[in-house]
Formats: sequence, C-alpha cells, structure tokens
Amino acid sequence: MKNKILITGAGGYVGSLLTHHLLFQGYSVVAFDTFWFGNFLPEHENLTIIKNDLRFYDFTNTLHNVNTVIHLACLSNDPTYELNPYFSKEINYQGSLNLLNACRHSSIARFIFASSSSVYGIKDEENVTEDLTPTPLTPYSYFKLQIEVELAIAAKDNFDFVILRPATLCGPSPRLRLDIIGNIFSAQAFFDRKLTIDGGQQFRPQLNIKDMIRVYQMCISDKNDFHGEIYNVGENNYTVLELAQLTKKLCPHSVDLIVNNVLDTRSYRLNSDKIKQDRGFELTHSLKDAIEDMFDFFSRNKLTWTDAEFQNIKTIKNILEQPGT
Repeated sequence: MKNKILITGAGGYVGSLLTHHLLFQGYSVVAFDTFWFGNFLPEHENLTIIKNDLRFYDFTNTLHNVNTVIHLACLSNDPTYELNPYFSKEINYQGSLNLLNACRHSSIARFIFASSSSVYGIKDEENVTEDLTPTPLTPYSYFKLQIEVELAIAAKDNFDFVILRPATLCGPSPRLRLDIIGNIFSAQAFFDRKLTIDGGQQFRPQLNIKDMIRVYQMCISDKNDFHGEIYNVGENNYTVLELAQLTKKLCPHSVDLIVNNVLDTRSYRLNSDKIKQDRGFELTHSLKDAIEDMFDFFSRNKLTWTDAEFQNIKTIKNILEQPGT
C-alpha cells in the first residue's frame, strides 16, 4: 500500500477528481468534507469518508498513520465568500488553523496547501512570479495568504510543506462547477448558443484541471523536500476575448458572440516557470483540451447548467438560509 493521504475538501471540484485519481493509483485516502455539494466519491476499500466540518472537527485520531495532508477545503471565489464574511472566515481561516494545529502535533511528513493566484492582486508586471509581493484585494484572497503565513509558523521543523497558487481551473469533474470562467463559457455556448462578455482585453490565467491533479500527484510522490516553496501553476494567460473565441470555435454548433463595451479593470497574469525549473514539471493538458472535454461531457449528460448544484454561490446561499448554520 502506498502513502495514506488526508484530503480536506475531498467532495469538491478538485477534491472529487483527485480522490478518484489517487485511489486508482493505489493510495489509501481519507476524504474529509461537509459534502454540501453532494458526494460523488466511489465506494472503494482504500477510501475512508469523514463527513464533518473543518471548523469543529478534532483531527487528532484521523491524522494517525497519515503521511500527507492535502488541504483544499474552503469556500471558493469572492462572491461566495462575501455572502457572509464571518461564516466564510470561520471556514477558510479558523477551520484551517484547527487543521494546522492538529498537524503540528502529528507525524505527517508533508502538507500541501491549495492557495490561489488571486493573492497577487492586480499587477502591472507581465510576468507575475512567486517573488512578487502579494497584495490581495478581497477577503477570500487575503485569508488564503494568511493561511500561507500560518502554515510556515505551524510547520517549523515538524513537517515539510508546499504552497500552490493555481490559475483558474477548467474542465469536467465528478463534482462539476459551472461558475468558473472556462466552464461558464463552455456551458453558455453549448446550452444557450450565445456567449456574452464584458470588455474582453482583461487577462485570465487558465489551467486544465487534469494538470492540477498531476501537480498534486507530483507533490505527493517527490522524494525531495519542498521546504515551504511556493509555486504558481498555470498554462497560459488568455484574454477573456481569446477564451470566448476559442470556446466558440470548438463548440459543436454555432454560437453568437456578443461583446459589451464595458470596462473591466480586473486583469491577472501568472508566470509558472518556477515549478518546471525546480521540479521538472511539464503541463500535458491544454485549455483547448478542457473545453473539448466539457462539450463531450455535456453531450453525454442532460443537465440544466444554471442549477444550484453547479454554482457555489447558489448552494452556499441555500445553506446560509437554514436555521442554525
């Protein structure tokens, strides 16, 4: 049996696909999640599922014999976070501190943290590298950065850790998200046969989710310590217009592209050379592949793409309306 791995947020967009992948690779996985978005994990002899809340759970016994922790659990994206900032901070910050505190007193060998490229804020530099000072603009990205700081304090000499700052992901997953730009455009083109964008010249770095999974695999299996290194992970910096045009081109039927003359100042770039230079990691899946995978998924599955189950903000809004949340 290979390493035993704890994945927080294992029921999420990345976590569900990562769990499937690691089980196939022969790892033993402890999948931790509230499963607010549903449980799309397989039944497997090497899978232990823990349905609980990051904020309140005692990880002491769970971490026994765990070699690696992959911390994905959070409320993702700015609009979802800002529905209830106090609730979101409890999960993204206090919940993460609860996990980190338990890890300090455990025997884990490596901690892998899913941060975000949004911590950089908006930079004038065309190449946004890991040595630039982060200037987060929103609470979501601010607390991602704060957990990076807390992780360095918690780890000290106890365990090795690495921080990943990925671009915006795209492509299908068992727990599908249709509220991130590449997947939104694919759904609009396929189901609505119309793409509407504001401006178009603003940049949005992209990453195929399949390569994100490969990055986690590399971080697990690399025998050399990471010593708290930070790595950007992205394929390319596409303008919104380029992303829309590529989606329109790849769609199996005709699509109307409407460009509104609206100024959108949010423009982000990312340079991901470091992970290739340090670890020899090469991307093997493109944005084009992800869009084609989305269209293939849509052609094989009947769904209403605007349903709450595919939209983080709609699902969390429903949860917040429940008594006692």
